[in-house]
Amino acid sequence: MIQHNNAQDNLNVTGMPFIEELTSNMRVDIAVSKEGDLWLLHDKPIEHYLAWLEYDHTDRRMTLISDIGQIQDLGMQPSTFISDLILKSVNARLLLVQNKEILNVSNIPIVILQ
Repeated sequence: MIQHNNAQDNLNVTGMPFIEELTSNMRVDIAVSKEGDLWLLHDKPIEHYLAWLEYDHTDRRMTLISDIGQIQDLGMQPSTFISDLILKSVNARLLLVQNKEILNVSNIPIVILQ
């Protein structure tokens, strides 16, 4: 994992650190079971350590929050059906998948905003 040395270079207009949308530099997909098990599949390594995934149910926005407070929107909105299933989620499994092979799995908590 790469840590950004100068978070000051990555500030938005409100002064909060942010990173480009995840979908801007990798393929991303979401899968959710009817029980609320959530999987976030991506095909390139995420370049920062994640503290949690934030889900805003009203806006249907998913945002990754790093351990140093960097903010990264997923860049995609789940359907209304999937959105309702996400409300049952407690943790997300992030799966790095390349050439149909799972290379890495990590778990992070989900914070639901309603």
